[in-house]
Amino acid sequence: YVLAFSFYLFPMIPASNLFFPVGFTLAERVLFTPSIAVGLLVIIIGYEVRSFVERQSLSKQSSKWVTYLLPGYFVSFVPLLTWFCMFTVIRNGDWNNPVDLWCKNAESYPGSDFAHHNCAKHLLDYSKQSGDYAIHEPKIIYHFRESLRLDPCSDASALTLADILLSKDQVLEAIDEYYNLIACAPQYAPVYSNLGVALYRLGRIEEAKLSYLR
Repeated sequence: YVLAFSFYLFPMIPASNLFFPVGFTLAERVLFTPSIAVGLLVIIIGYEVRSFVERQSLSKQSSKWVTYLLPGYFVSFVPLLTWFCMFTVIRNGDWNNPVDLWCKNAESYPGSDFAHHNCAKHLLDYSKQSGDYAIHEPKIIYHFRESLRLDPCSDASALTLADILLSKDQVLEAIDEYYNLIACAPQYAPVYSNLGVALYRLGRIEEAKLSYLR
């Protein structure tokens, strides 16, 4: 029992984020070792049930139902295994492409800035390749904003969101995002070049020059 519960609990401790934050969502890879634990528990409990049946069969007071106990124990797992198989088939659909996978993760774990960022990033790449950017743009912006709400200093999310706003001619909003990013990561070089472009569009030439020189 101790071995089985160890296989189950130890992999879950990092993913739980209870004792220290690790920053990733509970993924299938975390469930491999706990699956061994479940298998061990099924076998251990089955062995205990068989021992109980053997003791009862030797007893003069044994009932007929005892003989059906062990087969009934294993048959009871059929609905559970069926449900797990169905869930696996459904989950496999999320692995068709990175967009489905990460956007499903963002939906399942709305508190993960990592999931929101990857959903927006892969959806942005996909929409540019497919030519459907205009359709997906609101969703892309939403997930980048969610990523920044959860982690205001996410440099990749902030820079990409600001670039999108700049491409939509929302220059003032883009400049705000650039300055927010500079406050979090003053050594992040790409932001200064893009900020210079935004300032130049507003006619703030001297500020743009200073930003380029940074």
